[in-house]
Amino acid sequence: MRVTRVLTVDAAPSGVKARLLARTAGPDDARPTGHGADPSGSGWRLVAAWDRPDTTALGRLVAGVDDGRLTAVAHRVAYGGHHRAVVVDERVLGRLRASAALSPPTADTALAALEECSAATDVPQVACDDTAFGSDLPPAAATFAVPREWVTQLGVRRVGSHGLTHRRADRIGRALAGERRPRRVVTAHIGASTSLMAVLNGTCVDTTTGFTPLDGPVSLTGSGRVDPGLVLHVQERLGWSPARMRLALALESGLAGLSGLTGDVRGLLAAERAGDQWAGLACDVFVHSLRASVAAMAAALDGLDLLVFTGGVGEGSPEIRQRVSAGLGFLGVGELRGEPVPGTGEGPEDRVLTGPDSAVAVAVVHARDDVEMAETTRSLLGGRVAV
Repeated sequence: MRVTRVLTVDAAPSGVKARLLARTAGPDDARPTGHGADPSGSGWRLVAAWDRPDTTALGRLVAGVDDGRLTAVAHRVAYGGHHRAVVVDERVLGRLRASAALSPPTADTALAALEECSAATDVPQVACDDTAFGSDLPPAAATFAVPREWVTQLGVRRVGSHGLTHRRADRIGRALAGERRPRRVVTAHIGASTSLMAVLNGTCVDTTTGFTPLDGPVSLTGSGRVDPGLVLHVQERLGWSPARMRLALALESGLAGLSGLTGDVRGLLAAERAGDQWAGLACDVFVHSLRASVAAMAAALDGLDLLVFTGGVGEGSPEIRQRVSAGLGFLGVGELRGEPVPGTGEGPEDRVLTGPDSAVAVAVVHARDDVEMAETTRSLLGGRVAV
């Protein structure tokens, strides 16, 4: 029996998540069940998990895990410039360093983690590009109407963020829909950073992300889409540098910035119920931007068959799902009926939330980037697995 053991590393400024997953390939390629198994039946089982505030001691963790049976270390990277996962070498490292300026400080943290893991073990380091799923956008969707030289010389284009999560949400969501066989799917990743994708028959055809993850819907601390003229106006009035403005838009705006309280959706909803007007406004702006984004993605698909919620807020907040869906009746979205009952302790398992009478199915799917990274790594390395 062959066993593939992959350590996945998701390094962000807010913390580093490391997950050790194992997959056994026997005569029947049996799918594990029970504690630690991926509920989608991918065959991967979570062996161990570590959450760390930064990359400190990540190398020691990797060295401890690599007992001669580790297959690879898979890293989530943004703006890698690849249409698929790649084994990291000096050429790939150079490309990652060159693109780091597009998504600081996230890219810097991921690079630090990658370099520390490389020094700790000789197993392959695999870069899983989080923008790969959106890399084949049609030219009309990918191209900005800016001076041609920006496109041809600077490589300016629309890039799809959270591709690992969107790809899984589309695949699992369509499987959950079963005999309905949806072709036109909108996947909504709602979390610390928010993005939506329009997926047609498994291929991404549009995204709310712009050149960076700052574009698109409002997020917990990010502004989402704003008028470039507003940015220039504030910079001129306050004398801010581009770096200061980038910080304000990415980390001081969104739900936290507008409410003046927090980016935590549960806390904001509670404050709204208690009568806090700014909390209520922040929630309304958030829901409004999500509804508008769903509609825009549906327009790119010429209609909608399935809407999938994923990400921390997408999975964990039935109220946000209800409020977003309630404004989409014109697209055929019906009442959500499959929500967990409050107070029962029932978790938001992957499920369809609408009844058969809804023209558009709505589902919730857990984000499992670790599983996507592990499976991508296994496919890339082929038979190079530990025994």
